[in-house]
Amino acid sequence: MSGTPKYCQAEVQARQREELERERKRQAVEEERRRLEAEARERQKQFAEARKKAEQECDDLGRAVARQKLRMHAAENATLEQAAVEISASVARATTLEDLNRATEKIAMVLTKIQRAVAQKHHDDEIQRLHRELDRLKAQNAQLQQVLDSQREDGLKFDGDGRKSATAALKRAADAVAASQLQNARDATGLASKAVANHQDAVVRRRAEHDRKRREAEAAAGE
Repeated sequence: MSGTPKYCQAEVQARQREELERERKRQAVEEERRRLEAEARERQKQFAEARKKAEQECDDLGRAVARQKLRMHAAENATLEQAAVEISASVARATTLEDLNRATEKIAMVLTKIQRAVAQKHHDDEIQRLHRELDRLKAQNAQLQQVLDSQREDGLKFDGDGRKSATAALKRAADAVAASQLQNARDATGLASKAVANHQDAVVRRRAEHDRKRREAEAAAGE
């Protein structure tokens, strides 16, 4: 029976089905291979593009640190310079997109730290400038007080009210300096300077008038 035409036809059809199944599997395997190769090429492309971008960001980061060098404290600048070097090295060592993503996250963190470092130094510089100016005003007020004290006797004798006004003005200036109120301290010191100068002028003028009258009185008594 196996040699009958009907059986031979069935064998042929079975072999054809087997061949078709093998071909289907072969094509499936080939398609999977091509898909995997395409995915690998795409990953390589993405990785190469990501590395190039990360390298550019590293260069930009290095320039940013150098550009802001004088606007940061030296210690902070050194720390950020070292961080930039380490990130650049990690990009060079990177083998996956995850490695590069971690590096770019660190770049963003360092850029934020640069901004904070610049702001901190600016704040510190402003504080130092404030203290220098307050120290200058304090010294100026001390000189004015010395002038006032050097004329204490004549001041009380010839311009008591003016001396009180000058003393009060110096007190207000000293209080403003102690409170670190720079503009108020400047204004108050300016007013104190004028008050002391006006007091000096009044003392000189009235003492001169006093001496003139004394001489006239002595002259009249001697006639």
